[in-house]
Amino acid sequence: MRIALVTTELNRGEQIYPGGLASYIYNISVGLLDLGHSVTVFVYGTQNIHFKFKNIDVIECCPMQIIRDGSIWSHIKKKFPISYERVSRSWSIYKKIKKENNILPFDIIHYTNWKATGLFRLRIPSVLRISSYDKLYDNNPNIQHFDKRISKILEKICILRFKYIFGPGKYIATIIENDLNLRNRIEILPSPLTRHSVNKNFIIKNYGKKIIVYAGTLNRSKGVELLFEIIVKILQEDENIIFFISGKPGILNGISIKETLIDLIHEFPNNIIWHEDLRKDDLLSVFGQADLVLIPSIIDNFPNTALEAMSQNSIILASSTSSLDTLITNNINGFLLDTRDPNIWVEKIKFILDPKNQENISSAKLSISESMNEYTPKRSINALVNYYEKVIKEY
Repeated sequence: MRIALVTTELNRGEQIYPGGLASYIYNISVGLLDLGHSVTVFVYGTQNIHFKFKNIDVIECCPMQIIRDGSIWSHIKKKFPISYERVSRSWSIYKKIKKENNILPFDIIHYTNWKATGLFRLRIPSVLRISSYDKLYDNNPNIQHFDKRISKILEKICILRFKYIFGPGKYIATIIENDLNLRNRIEILPSPLTRHSVNKNFIIKNYGKKIIVYAGTLNRSKGVELLFEIIVKILQEDENIIFFISGKPGILNGISIKETLIDLIHEFPNNIIWHEDLRKDDLLSVFGQADLVLIPSIIDNFPNTALEAMSQNSIILASSTSSLDTLITNNINGFLLDTRDPNIWVEKIKFILDPKNQENISSAKLSISESMNEYTPKRSINALVNYYEKVIKEY
């Protein structure tokens, strides 16, 4: 098959630790190429260039100037920059795909829904992968200006234009189905876990102290408020625990999260380790040394952190809203909580770390490897290809 992948971001090696969507697109590109398919990635960017990255054909597209300066539309651009960018970028991607399709037709186009990438699309077989949902991923929910509301409407229009939609987790998929009254159910397909090397020389293990790890962006949707409450409550009671945090801080209600994190480090200098950027081989080493990995997201869409941590046989405690219900079976191969009450999270952490309960934890670790089977590149990429073939056949 000749496949077009449309995305807002791609792991091109320029980031120490790329985001989930960037990694996903890279992983499926490699997997599809390994099966002999032809792949072209169309990605948002700042210039119009066509290049190869590790044998992946990449076309970077900058926003197309769809209005003339001085017209009424230029005033609209200034007044509604978020919405304008979504329209202009989607239009730019559409024009690039159309041009390439005229040269050599694509069999199928695979869009990611973030920033309404599929707002304009060709009339050929197409699928949409749910990678986010603006209504849920709002780190400043108290600010709802008109431009933000329009951008959310554009995303909904984009989703409604697709008959074939899939995603990695049930939680967000169910919300979107109900919100938009979709004609068809959103199918759930596994995300591929690509094996990476582990830096065994990156040692953080402090014997006598338990290690709890959080890896991911520090913002509202990732549950940073709950995370900080947990850290304070745990460390006020037990100095034999180290919190290892890896991630870039954002802004929460107009206040820098970095300032709050630094204050916490000053309060507990011997118990908090923070790395803003960490290479993947180092992070995988950290997961392998962790006694527990926390994923306290308010909302998430099957974060790669879970797969990567479980690939190192780490125990995970996650929120039920992180869309990990297809990977983690509560109390079997990990733990899920459906509450934002920090006291309940603290009690569950104490239970997991308690030596008296290590028989249960050992049993959970034995179940992890079995639950990872369907996320191997072979199985997950084959599932994606089967889905493509089904869409092409029914088109």
